[in-house]
Amino acid sequence: MSAVPGLFLPAARRAPPLYSVPLAQQRSLTLQRQPSAVSALIRTSDIPMHEVAANTVVLRFVPYPPSFPLNYAGVMSVPPDIQTSGVGGFSRNNRFTGARPDGSLGLNGSYWGLPDGVAAEDLYYSCLKGWDGSGPMRLLARTTPMAVQWQRGLLGYGVDAEIPEQLVFSGNCCTDVVVARTIRNISSVNLNLGDPLVHQSLDAVNSRWRPLLDSLQYNSIQEGIADPYFPEFARAIAHAAAEKYNPDAIWAQSARVEAASGLTGFDPSAASNLVLVGEGRTTLTDRLVGLGVIQIRSDAAGVSASVEPIHGKGARFDDGVERSLVPVAKTSE
Repeated sequence: MSAVPGLFLPAARRAPPLYSVPLAQQRSLTLQRQPSAVSALIRTSDIPMHEVAANTVVLRFVPYPPSFPLNYAGVMSVPPDIQTSGVGGFSRNNRFTGARPDGSLGLNGSYWGLPDGVAAEDLYYSCLKGWDGSGPMRLLARTTPMAVQWQRGLLGYGVDAEIPEQLVFSGNCCTDVVVARTIRNISSVNLNLGDPLVHQSLDAVNSRWRPLLDSLQYNSIQEGIADPYFPEFARAIAHAAAEKYNPDAIWAQSARVEAASGLTGFDPSAASNLVLVGEGRTTLTDRLVGLGVIQIRSDAAGVSASVEPIHGKGARFDDGVERSLVPVAKTSE
């Protein structure tokens, strides 16, 4: 009788997924039962800090058309706490800011990114989200992606050299991309998973966190921070670290680095986000000055992009020169 390869071997078992919606629901219930666990562990753990230098260019998306008249003051402030709408410190969607495990008011923050980080985020949300394996489901003829080769002189202020060579937009994501510059050093809690120092620091306390990690079904703290379905863990870490270190911001890697690997001139090591923290409605003008806005629009003819300077009373660059300013976004007629 000839042997049949594999006939009597045990069936191969597929490893369970690390991340999923059902697991996220379980993890949420687990963390709710011990809402102070992360805070207690952070108090006895060393989280590295990162200093973002003055004159660093950062960008931020602003939806267009906005739901309310938007001006420089609105962009250059921390979102307000509106509990019923789940925004600001009550958000349940943001990775590093929002509600605490028990649902109470958590960390407030305004999300900005280095140019490469924002390029990665935009390519994903504007063009790749909805991809079904054969093509992007949401891209119609009039919203076909448009690659923008950045040209010198569009914004001035020495910004051009720092914008990625190639930006990609589509009509699926009409938006304003606000460009700003830090006016001083920004002290930040470093949760950037692209930084070896962060991995070294988290690995050093992994054993102390083991009971909590086991209850959440994570092998490491890094796995929890990276979970795309369960931001509560990363939020709890950021909130506790902000209480401990009183930083200006949280420093983190863009979750969309892989998506942007084909962009011309893209540097994954520079694809980081800066979450400026503070109470709701706190001004950001002590940390940033707006330089301009990239406006992305679509109509029957296709997608277009334009660049304008930014508007705001008292906007001042750190050289003391007042800038010419115009509205960041226009409400629809």
